[in-house]
Amino acid sequence: MFALTQGAIAQAVGIVIVMYGFNIAQPQVSFGLTPFIAVTSVLLSPIVEELVFRKIIFSALLRYTGYWPAAAISSVLFAMAHYNYAASLGYFLLGMVWCRMYNKTKNLGVVIVAHILFNAAAMLMMAVRG
Repeated sequence: MFALTQGAIAQAVGIVIVMYGFNIAQPQVSFGLTPFIAVTSVLLSPIVEELVFRKIIFSALLRYTGYWPAAAISSVLFAMAHYNYAASLGYFLLGMVWCRMYNKTKNLGVVIVAHILFNAAAMLMMAVRG
């Protein structure tokens, strides 16, 4: 629960800073919210992203650089992979929170569940907004 709430706060702060502080608009989504996209975003993406950015990249860097550089580099890559400049700081901060949770718990499942819940909440908001 901590990973989810801290991640949501980090994402919100990052988006507010970038969108309103630097006046960078959120990109227009060129596809509709289909069941395939919802399932992929909620289930598949969190598993793949956490395996790549936390388990592989963060863990490998941690052995050579220490916690902060490993978390920062993997979080920058995580943010860049989302191709959303307006939310890039939010994704970076979200990555930092999830690196912390993974490092603290040594359990990738905790971070995957937080990521799934985070993406599910985002999909729900997109569906409600229309």
